[in-house]
Amino acid sequence: MVVGLVIIVEALFHSHRLFWGQSIAMMASAMAPWLANVIFFAGVTPVAYLDPTPFAFLISVGVLWWAVYDVRLLDITPVALKAIFGNITSGIIVQDAESRWWHRMRQQRT
Repeated sequence: MVVGLVIIVEALFHSHRLFWGQSIAMMASAMAPWLANVIFFAGVTPVAYLDPTPFAFLISVGVLWWAVYDVRLLDITPVALKAIFGNITSGIIVQDAESRWWHRMRQQRT
């Protein structure tokens, strides 16, 4: 879990702002059951001996459902953009059908 969250946080800081919502949604969905489990083992649950972790998975599913339909979590665009801009040596502007755009300018090495 920790390694997965580190990868998501790294992606958050190295991605375009357009994709921050996707990373934040994945972090929130992963953290909900984890925090519920910590609350249970700390003994601060509102109902004695009731583990809130399964209920936190419902929160995770809700966050992921929202992420798929609102911030387009399963959209192929971030992967395609990384592949395109990783291999091009000149300036480029790309716009998709929803008027989202991405630009990259690289200095020519002489």
